[in-house]
Formats: sequence, structure tokens, C-alpha cells
Amino acid sequence: MSNEAPAVDWADDVKRYVPGADNGAIAGIVHHSMVALKTRDASLVSFGNPAETRRVREGFCKKTLGLTDPDAVLDSAIAAVGQRMSDTTSRHRVTAYYLLADHFDRLGQFRAAATPTAEAARPLAPWAATMFDGPPPGTAIGGPSTDLRFAALVGLSGGVLALVAAIASTAGG
Repeated sequence: MSNEAPAVDWADDVKRYVPGADNGAIAGIVHHSMVALKTRDASLVSFGNPAETRRVREGFCKKTLGLTDPDAVLDSAIAAVGQRMSDTTSRHRVTAYYLLADHFDRLGQFRAAATPTAEAARPLAPWAATMFDGPPPGTAIGGPSTDLRFAALVGLSGGVLALVAAIASTAGG
């Protein structure tokens, strides 16, 4: 049996515990946990394993959420999430992380990571979408396609020269 993680609908799993769960926050947590979700063992949280709960406390609560609460407070919250998820043997990491982030009112930091802004999607220059079609109409400068043709020609001629030099060095013997 392989340790490959099974396909899971993370939103459905989270919504078993929080019916009105935020899909954007779930997507952000999935994105954050992508490496851990590749194997079955890593995609689950074992609340009975002290090393695992320490990993959740140090790695997720302190490092990711930025919490500075005493360890006893964090351990209590982790235990409460474990108790809340005690109805199943498959305690998925995404769900546990969502419940912890919700408990500490930190879901907002995952929403922002999951949804790109419209500003980021805009092209850098007005002609960027058609940069291989030549310069915009009415401009007097060459534009990017002229530069690309020149670079390709120079690159091709350099390759031909290198090939001729290699053949000449082996043929001269």
C-alpha cells in the first residue's frame, strides 16, 4: 500500500465542523500546507502523539499564525480541536489548521494568500499582451519583435560558428 495522499475535498471536510466555513481561507490553508498534503501520513494530524502536537504548536501556531501565547494555552486549543475532531480517525491537517486559525481569529491571513488581487493580474505595459506583434500603432520606435528577431539571428549565427569550429577541430586531427 502506498503512502500517497488520497484525493480529499478539503472544503467538505472543514464544513463538517464549520458549516459556514470560508472557502478562501480553506484554499489559503491548502496552499500553505501543500507539501504536507502529498503523503497520507503527513496530511493527517495525530493528536495523541506529543511530537505531532508539538509540531503543530511550534510550526503552525507560533510560526505560521504568529501566536505568542504560552505553550499551555496553545496546547489547550490544540487539544480542544483534537476533541472536536474525535468523531473520525482521519483528522485532516487542513481541517485542524482551519479550526485552530478560526479559534485564534487568524483566518484573514489565509484569505489574502489564496486570492490574488486584480492589481497583480494587470499587464506591466499596455503593449505587453501583443508584444510579439510588433510595436503599437503610431509609434516611431522598433518595438520588441525587432529586438527578438535580431537576438535570434545572433544566437543562430553564434551556434553555427561554434559547430563549424568543433568540426574543424576534430577533422584536423
